Amino acid sequence: FPAELAPRALAVYTFLRTFSRLLHLSPFKTSGFLIALGLRLPSLLLDECHFALLRLLEPVLREMVGPSFSREGLESGGLDWALLDLPSWPVFFADLARRVHAVWALEEHADREA
Repeated sequence: FPAELAPRALAVYTFLRTFSRLLHLSPFKTSGFLIALGLRLPSLLLDECHFALLRLLEPVLREMVGPSFSREGLESGGLDWALLDLPSWPVFFADLARRVHAVWALEEHADREA
């Protein structure tokens, strides 16, 4: 694990442990978290953390992305977040990132036009 990233990694670890009950995360050791961050392979621990964060933030993400969470958004190729689970979180995250980028690009374009 790169030493220069240790302070950031420890800050994330502290955040996750502080909110572990809210996120429904089981306790995990600092060493296990740092090892998982250094792996080049998928990690169940990191999958659990990402999944828990997405699940917790879903209401905020719905509001931020807007219509792409609506029924029309689902029919236009959006994902049904009721199906979010541990194995599928990367697909949902990629879809969310694409939608957020599109919303920000539209807002930036509107700001330039104004």
